[in-house]
Amino acid sequence: MGKFYDEIPDHLVTWITKQQMFTVATAPLRDDGHVNVSSKGIDGTFHVIDGKRVWYEDLTESGNETISHIRENGRITILFNAFEGPPLICRDDAAGSVHEFGTLEYDAFISSEKRKPGSRAVIIMDVHKVGTSCGFGVPYFTYSGQHDTLLNWCTQLERSQNKEKHLKAWWTAENTRSLDGLPGLNTAHITDRAAESACQFRLTKDAKSKAAGEPRESLAGSGAKEETKLALAFLFGKPQIASANPVGLGGHYEAAERYIPTPPRTFVSLISVRREGAQHYGFGLHAGTHRVLCIHERDQFSAEHITPSLKIAKGLSDDHDLIEWIQKQHMFIVATAPLTADGHVNVSAKGLAGTFHVEDPNKVWYEDLSGSGSETIAHIRENGRITIYFNAFEGPPRICRLWGRGTVHEFGTPEYDFYLPSGKRAPGSRAVIVADIYKVGTSCGYAVPFYEFKGHRDTLLNFFNEKEKKDLGADGHDADNGLKAYWRKNNVRSLDGLPGLQSAHLSDRSVEANRDFSHYGVVDMKHGSVEMKQVRTPKQRQIGQEEMKLMLLAFLFGTVVSAFFARMTAIGSC
Repeated sequence: MGKFYDEIPDHLVTWITKQQMFTVATAPLRDDGHVNVSSKGIDGTFHVIDGKRVWYEDLTESGNETISHIRENGRITILFNAFEGPPLICRDDAAGSVHEFGTLEYDAFISSEKRKPGSRAVIIMDVHKVGTSCGFGVPYFTYSGQHDTLLNWCTQLERSQNKEKHLKAWWTAENTRSLDGLPGLNTAHITDRAAESACQFRLTKDAKSKAAGEPRESLAGSGAKEETKLALAFLFGKPQIASANPVGLGGHYEAAERYIPTPPRTFVSLISVRREGAQHYGFGLHAGTHRVLCIHERDQFSAEHITPSLKIAKGLSDDHDLIEWIQKQHMFIVATAPLTADGHVNVSAKGLAGTFHVEDPNKVWYEDLSGSGSETIAHIRENGRITIYFNAFEGPPRICRLWGRGTVHEFGTPEYDFYLPSGKRAPGSRAVIVADIYKVGTSCGYAVPFYEFKGHRDTLLNFFNEKEKKDLGADGHDADNGLKAYWRKNNVRSLDGLPGLQSAHLSDRSVEANRDFSHYGVVDMKHGSVEMKQVRTPKQRQIGQEEMKLMLLAFLFGTVVSAFFARMTAIGSC
């Protein structure tokens, strides 16, 4: 299932450049260091020089783990997944180097005219190994467009006249040290070079429509009480404390000079924002990075930017809705790494409904299905480190990383049976990976594109189901071309020669499984996506229309009431 090359073949170069997102994984050498994984998806940031060298424009984030890890040991792996079309995974293992904004090396790759807002470094990767594999476990998604939030936010910072709120101040505060205390940015934050981009950007039509529809899930949530309070405050002039987060969004509109938005066409929700030290209330919208306020009396607009701050907690219990959000995601990514400086950092995307489980706020586990390698198992057995990564493809942007210490329980062991009793395992299941979580990090996810989930592939299940059938019909439940033979051939050693599976391929246990594939969320792609749309769309449309009617009615009523009181005040002063 896996193929390896010393450089990126031409046909893969063509495929890679068509992908809308890539994921980067790095790791420090300390056995207690945090393995990092980050998804990137801003158009025009990834470049292929040739089959041996690639680079990408590194935009500002809440942290700087990638930069720190590369500076310590040079290791970097970049992952591409086929979300649409034939399944495929490509991993490029490389030696990385960092060139910060303001250096001659940076300028050689990015001119001031082409620099994107927030660009802080160029990451160059000298590729020494390329691996492709099936990607059968990666769900179907369709690309919908990009967030412009990160670019807008960085542009605001770059144009700020207040040094304490400038982009370089952010770099100084957030990007000079990693979570493990390793050096991050060294010079970008202190260079005399003006950090201002001349690059212009514009949302695609699809991205605009996705941005407009993005928050409708929250309209049915806890925002109703806040909107009622604000409606009363708006109509009768009585200040009320409301949520800092808007519960609904209007149509997207372009940001004008100085990033004061142009007047919106519609008003969808009521929010409060702070401007010049005072609290204001009114009908609010969201445009890119802006929470926008329409102040009724003067018909003025004000904006407050959203920062992509990294929030750290000791477990999932610190954020009550985080577990629910995690359980709604259709894909997660696992990253691990060996401790040797020349070891391959691994990053793998996982799908299939019902394979990821939250045991408690500090323990999660997932059913590890067979693949072309056994890197995750081998790395956990060597040093225990594991990072599990989630990002929002739909709805409000969000990233969550679970840092933990992993344990492997192979098929055929009592521990495996405890988590997956007979008949519960999926075809191809080889182990249970348990992660004891000691740190949870959430951040913005502004650079992750919009994707619409279509369904899970059944290819992996079908492939290993056939192999298991061969084992079931063989003496000792072990056929020459069955699942256990596959494990012996592909899963007992990692790329670096570390031990992988130790007992699963030797077990005399029969490979019983749940062979009802509907349990895993797989769909017929000719019909499934249409059916899923029909299930979701009516409820969202109904909620949106009701809220729109309510908001427009409140706005019109507020206009009449305000005009009436203004008139009465004028008469009274005569």
